Amino acid sequence: MNRNCRVLNGIVMLLAVALGPTAGRASVDDFEPPPGDVVNNNARNFNIDEAQFDQWIFQGSGNPAAGRARINSHLKLKIDELVRACALTEVQQHKLMLAGRADLKRFNDQVEEVRKKFLLVKNDQQKFNQIWQDINPLQQKLAAGLFGENSMFAKTVRKTLTEDQQVLFRRVDEEHRKFRPSFCPP
Repeated sequence: MNRNCRVLNGIVMLLAVALGPTAGRASVDDFEPPPGDVVNNNARNFNIDEAQFDQWIFQGSGNPAAGRARINSHLKLKIDELVRACALTEVQQHKLMLAGRADLKRFNDQVEEVRKKFLLVKNDQQKFNQIWQDINPLQQKLAAGLFGENSMFAKTVRKTLTEDQQVLFRRVDEEHRKFRPSFCPP
């Protein structure tokens, strides 16, 4: 035991020498916050670029234009599939395109509304975490697909197709569901 105390004392002495003459002495200044400039400087250094916001929303697309192009491409593919499966008329195609664009506009409006909130807090680290409550639902919505069951597009499909086209559409949709993994968006 005596040997352990000597080793411990030796370590304490080495630390005292290494840290200098003020080691072990605490002053009132040691417990005061740093001057205002230092605190404000740290707050000023927090800045999230707007491009990062776009990356969060349009994951994997690079930028909003590419993300919107991907969504438009998905809409066109869905309509082309309906044309092949159900022999849509020009009028039906036009209605579906308008409905899909309405869904896309609604999503873009939601993104721009959240972007405004983001721009207000992008330099404030304390308020920044609150923006995730708005970003996350947009990410989920995009990942699930903008043209799902409750979309304007889906509602227009149900109202626009004739009974015979509805039967054909259900067959094609069922075939897709058999081969589509559950984690893929519709």
